[in-house]
Parts: sequence; structure tokens; C-alpha cells
Amino acid sequence: MENILPWGRQRRLLAGLAASALAVVTAATLILAEAGAWWFLIVFVLTWVGALLLLEARDRT
Repeated sequence: MENILPWGRQRRLLAGLAASALAVVTAATLILAEAGAWWFLIVFVLTWVGALLLLEARDRT
């Protein structure tokens, strides 16, 4: 049973794709800037949020 409307699913899908793209850009920037390891926690959080939103959009929850 779905508990979100189609526009809510689309919003989560787009937000998940945006968070994933932002994680890739951030990771590339940090690698090129030779940032410290702790800065990559930002990439981890963005990747986690993006994956969570994409999974929610797919499962319609």
C-alpha cells in the first residue's frame, strides 16, 4: 500500500538525485583540494541522505 502521493514520490526522487550529485561534486572537490579525512564525513552524510531518499521514492513510503 502506498502512503505517499505521486508528486511526493517525484519530489523525493529529485531530492535524492540532487543529494547524490552533490556528494559526487563534493568528493571530487575534496580530493582535488587534498582535504583531511574528517572532511569526507560531509560526503558520507550526503550519500546517506541521497540513498535514503531514493529508496523511499522506490518503495513508495
